[in-house]
Amino acid sequence: MSYFKIFANCIITKGFIRSLICDLQRRTYVIIPNDLVEIIDKLNNSSSIEDVFKYYGTENKKTISDYIDYLIVNEFGFVCDTIDEFNSFPALQTDFVEPKKITNAVIEYSSIIENNLNGIAEQLNYLQCKHLILFIYDKVNAHKLTSIIR
Repeated sequence: MSYFKIFANCIITKGFIRSLICDLQRRTYVIIPNDLVEIIDKLNNSSSIEDVFKYYGTENKKTISDYIDYLIVNEFGFVCDTIDEFNSFPALQTDFVEPKKITNAVIEYSSIIENNLNGIAEQLNYLQCKHLILFIYDKVNAHKLTSIIR
């Protein structure tokens, strides 16, 4: 039996009317029909090509073959001869882990906060906060603003 595997760097995004294959390595994308996404899902869930042909019936075999040929020619995937070979190619890890305890903070500046700015800055620095949004609702002159930011 033969199996078809989408390259890990090719991400499928299903839309309402049509879908995309985003090739992260090449930084390109192509629009594909939603029918192809369903076929890719079956193939990528370790259904053999023969099983997909059977599932969709002999009247759709040519269309499915054309879809698979299109994916191979455009280097979105490849054929594996065995299920062990198919399983040798893990999916791309899409989990995002930020090495910071928090990634951003929002501070609404007020007279209450004014006396604690140094302490807040130390805490955010300790937490490795990378981004800060500062809301100031009152009018402040340039000198005061510079002092707040520092």
